[in-house]
Amino acid sequence: MAQSIPTQIADLNQTQTEIFDFGYALNLATGDIGFWCELAALAHDEFEVAIEKLHDALAELDADRLFQTAHALKNQVGNFGAHRAHKAAQNVEYLGREGNLAEIDDPLGHLIDEVRRLDTALTNLIHENSGVGAEMVL
Repeated sequence: MAQSIPTQIADLNQTQTEIFDFGYALNLATGDIGFWCELAALAHDEFEVAIEKLHDALAELDADRLFQTAHALKNQVGNFGAHRAHKAAQNVEYLGREGNLAEIDDPLGHLIDEVRRLDTALTNLIHENSGVGAEMVL
């Protein structure tokens, strides 16, 4: 017997808590799984742009741009309840604001890793569960 949509959503919430909080993110999308999928698909593109901006800012030793990009990224990952990615963005944001580029390499690498983990989890969730009341948007 097939699971109901609310049961499937509850199952999704439990499988993603290490990387992001599906219940929190779905709540921000007013409980609309289709809208959530659209937001996750948009985030995929935004994450890649942000990672490119971070690399460019580091190459140009532009602490202010690192700060601004990390701040924006912190807000983006926060919309998905991605606590580890949020903390990593907060660390890079702080170093950028302080102009401390001497210590940026490890925190920046960690941030990029966490954002990619989040992006992979969101993308997989969209593809694996496109039948949970939403069309596939990626």
